[in-house]
Amino acid sequence: MQNEQEKDVIKELTQSDLNQDMVDLGVGRYRARIESAKKREAESETKYGQRLIRGGLPTYSKAIKEMVDGWDNRNSALWQLGLREMKPSVIGFIVIKAVLDCITLKKNMAAVSHFVGSRVEDQHRCDFLVKNNEAKGEGIVLGAQRRRGGCVSRPTRSLCQAPRTGGGATSLVVV
Repeated sequence: MQNEQEKDVIKELTQSDLNQDMVDLGVGRYRARIESAKKREAESETKYGQRLIRGGLPTYSKAIKEMVDGWDNRNSALWQLGLREMKPSVIGFIVIKAVLDCITLKKNMAAVSHFVGSRVEDQHRCDFLVKNNEAKGEGIVLGAQRRRGGCVSRPTRSLCQAPRTGGGATSLVVV
């Protein structure tokens, strides 16, 4: 009688049960990573974020180059002069990354535009410092490369983020 009760308590594990358990664990882990990225406002670091960046960057960079080349040199605003000095691929990367990082937040278009504009402006300032103040520029680049968690290594550039405390994050694309 006791043997029959033990058999009822211990269920046989079949291969299909094991497969289903593994799928459930994998899906849970994937969703946890996405939720973690949303909390950190870093959805561009997820697999789908990286795919969107890789897929959209060439077309977006080309469109930015055409837009900047289409401006005439009369009555240029300060922001237009700054964008002319930057590479279209860097601008495109920063814009796509910034939009992906805040896409699930409930922000209106003006807030997203301000967020994107501030990231591009931060990059322009960093480029200016690297170009015109060698000691400070080297410090910025080294600090960005040392930061853990925010750096993504690539063959030609790396993206590093400052910690998200106080004044907000700044992106630095080293080309």
